Amino acid sequence: MRALQFDTRDTKPRLRALLALTGAAAAAAALIAVFKGDGGAAAICVVTAVYALGMILALLWAFREQVRYNPYSYNTIFYMGFALFALSVMITHIVLSIRIMNDPGLYTAEYFAHARMGSAKTYMLVSSPFLAVFSAALCV
Repeated sequence: MRALQFDTRDTKPRLRALLALTGAAAAAAALIAVFKGDGGAAAICVVTAVYALGMILALLWAFREQVRYNPYSYNTIFYMGFALFALSVMITHIVLSIRIMNDPGLYTAEYFAHARMGSAKTYMLVSSPFLAVFSAALCV
């Protein structure tokens, strides 16, 4: 039986597309903020959700490529973990944009900032049990 051999040379996936995606999303959000002011909060949420979707796709591609070359690398954990965090951000912004569209007067800039900061907290609360099990499994 032939053992699996992985190519561990400098074959790490490059994520240059994320740089372009980040620049485009930041420019779109800045233009919406300048031209629409407070009325563009839902549009900025949609732009952020689309940006997170693009990040998820790029990171899943990078994860797949990394597993092909070296599945025992820390990069595999980083790509998948960051993709899961981007999924959490995307879901948060989809829900937030729907709420803002339904009742735009109720949601202020402070609520908008609080919801964005809360997405990281929500991700940590949801992922903590999985991290605890994974850490325990590493010890075994």
